[in-house]
Amino acid sequence: MFNKKILVPLIAVIVLLGVLLAVTMLGGNNENNGDISSDINDDYTTNYIFDIDSETINLITVKLSDEKFTLVKEDGSWSLDGSPNTSISTSAVNSLASSIADISYDELIDDGSIKKEDCLINEESEYLSFESELGEITITLGMTTTDGTLCYITTSLTDGIYLAHLDSVAPVFAPLKAYRNSASLRVDIENLVSIDYSSTEKFVLEKGSINKDKAEFNSWKIISPLKIAANDEAVNSKIVEPLKQIKIVDFASDNGDFSSFGLGGKSKYIALTDADGKKQTVYFSSQTAGKYYISIDDNKTIYEVSLSDNPYIALKTIDLADRNITLTKMTNIKNVIIDGPKDYRLDFLSDKGIINGKEISYDTLNQSIFPALCGLMADDIYLGSQNGGEIMITFNYKDSTSSDVVIFSSHNDRYYSVSKNGSVKYLILKSKISDLQKLLEEAK
Repeated sequence: MFNKKILVPLIAVIVLLGVLLAVTMLGGNNENNGDISSDINDDYTTNYIFDIDSETINLITVKLSDEKFTLVKEDGSWSLDGSPNTSISTSAVNSLASSIADISYDELIDDGSIKKEDCLINEESEYLSFESELGEITITLGMTTTDGTLCYITTSLTDGIYLAHLDSVAPVFAPLKAYRNSASLRVDIENLVSIDYSSTEKFVLEKGSINKDKAEFNSWKIISPLKIAANDEAVNSKIVEPLKQIKIVDFASDNGDFSSFGLGGKSKYIALTDADGKKQTVYFSSQTAGKYYISIDDNKTIYEVSLSDNPYIALKTIDLADRNITLTKMTNIKNVIIDGPKDYRLDFLSDKGIINGKEISYDTLNQSIFPALCGLMADDIYLGSQNGGEIMITFNYKDSTSSDVVIFSSHNDRYYSVSKNGSVKYLILKSKISDLQKLLEEAK
């Protein structure tokens, strides 16, 4: 039997010899390990068609199947040749120039085995030409390979045909709108302080502070055509949020032909001012041939926008108003006097109410009478005058000698005009006042 003390070292020697043999064999199969790295790198070498600094490109002409345009760089900024009113994004065109310099290819076929006509390269083909440190160069686009990864192109630098990588060629054949500045609002939408609206109605909103001690719950105020509180939630949902949702679909015109796109007279607009004093006006159209258009400030560019329905076409002042005519805090009220066909006196005590001398429970006062009395909602604004009154409601307060006096005067068969402290502001349905009277009659 083998001595165990001899067996363990013997196994270790055999293993070591095996490792040395493997290393020797690998070394014999590759005399220069550096060549392996070189070959791998060669397999992934990117072949660029142009050896060019993209910053030296100063003119680019793109001819597509349905449009042709030329972009010119001067003093570091790009513009559209022949169209000074068109706003061009310099960063977008600089990116185009970089893409031109980065066009790469898989193979250059210069042995005549493939002809231009075989690749659908002819006088009708789309092309791009540019001027740079290399002079003027034209790239002509042919067909795409069946696997969709390569395309045939020619350049004016060689008679050969390149099998170029499609993902490097496609970006340079984008339409003009890819390089235009989209309409954008300079004003800070989140910090507006003034909104001037004109369409079927006209109104002006200004943002102020909130004084909750005076039962003020909204920061926006309507200052024209009358002075009333606005409803912050309504201003946000009907004006501010839709402004954020406006998306440019296309550039309709740069010629200022506003009438052709429903913007004639530019009478429909929203003029905006933010907290920093920046101002901007958005003009909008009614639906024109199934589409909506806007223009901004004095710019002659007209944009088609993505709106299923233009929310600004028929805004009414009442849509933005705080409709609550008699809003106040119940704890502030001492009593309410109602003079009309039927007279009522309501006393608000800490634990109960009294109507015409009859006690009612606090729950009835809090859950029924008060909400009906102080929840009267206007149905429209009213700019006319008021002659006399049929019903007068006087709110007397615990901590003040002043009162709020609300007068309802018949406007027509359906509406009362409403004045508060002598200022006529609203119209309200007569049926709402009738419902209040019925409730009081049942409670007394």
